[in-house]
Amino acid sequence: MCDYIVCNLDYFCFYCIFERMKNLWLAVLKPKRVHAKWLIFLMLIGISALGVFGYFEIVRQYLDTEALTFSIGAYNLSAYGLLRALMAIALVFWVAAIVSDLAEGRIIIIRSLRPANRVLAIKIAHIAIYLVAFLIALDFVGIDLTTLTIFSGALGIGLGFGLQKIASNFVSGLILLFEKSIEEGDLVELAD
Repeated sequence: MCDYIVCNLDYFCFYCIFERMKNLWLAVLKPKRVHAKWLIFLMLIGISALGVFGYFEIVRQYLDTEALTFSIGAYNLSAYGLLRALMAIALVFWVAAIVSDLAEGRIIIIRSLRPANRVLAIKIAHIAIYLVAFLIALDFVGIDLTTLTIFSGALGIGLGFGLQKIASNFVSGLILLFEKSIEEGDLVELAD
């Protein structure tokens, strides 16, 4: 009985740490306040500019040493490369969040669209912006985009086997918004 309690306590602690880390990353990658977004964005631009002009050469020399580099197949990964890739990914997704918010603000003020069509246009804009940001981030990290053919094949198999319900619900939601049979704010009741 005591082992069971200790095991559950360890699982609970891991879950709490995981939730805190998830909330921290969400707060860092998508801050809520407009001033925080711009401040973080400008800070990353400044750090990137300092790196481009060579002010972090000492840091690069230390983090690119053999002791801090490991190999995965033919690819060598150093601590500096990992740090640079994380900064590039964060910068790309912060820019995507800012552009996404700007696009949402522009779409909301279009009064000629019905509310359901506005929501649909916002969702499509979010998906397109983050898809482009994902592809740009992959290119920044140095992953060859032709390898996405293998990923798309695996995604197709995953959709075919395990993600059918999720994909069908997503497409069904888009169809409902296109058909104009349901709008944002409608109350839907289902039988038990």
